[in-house]
Amino acid sequence: MKSKVIVGLFAASVAVSGCNWQSHHTTGTLIGAGAGAGIGAWIGSGSANAVWGGAIGAVGGALVGYFVADVFTDSEPPRAGYTSTFAESADREARDRAEIHFNLACKAMDASTSEAHLRASIDAKPTAPAWNNLGLLLLAKGDRARAQDAFEAAVRIEPGYEPAVLNLAKMKG
Repeated sequence: MKSKVIVGLFAASVAVSGCNWQSHHTTGTLIGAGAGAGIGAWIGSGSANAVWGGAIGAVGGALVGYFVADVFTDSEPPRAGYTSTFAESADREARDRAEIHFNLACKAMDASTSEAHLRASIDAKPTAPAWNNLGLLLLAKGDRARAQDAFEAAVRIEPGYEPAVLNLAKMKG
């Protein structure tokens, strides 16, 4: 009976902790929850409270495992953008650069800095949002022809990209 409870609590802790096996936090949480559930059930079995001991051990172990994983593992910081294990390295790097510049453009305090980052983003990997935002900047500067070209470029990349479609409709309407 005790082994069934321990196995059941471990399985429950795995299910509760999530499915993102690539995260060092999840791995630490799983290991901590499993160890905590087992130890808690074993200690609780001495007082006929194996289920409660296992449940409390799983929660405590999951928390400890999460923080231990955070402190004792070296993990690469999250990469900006569209990561895929199957993508070519150069393509992945281009997408990362494009997203970094896009994010910097969104946070820029002035239009010229934003435009420079949007152009760098487009140079790295053209996306509909980058072209659309560049079109908005050009429109704000009064350059309607180049703004329309930018909106059209966004729609060519992603035909259903609603912001660019709406901006084109506003320009023509």
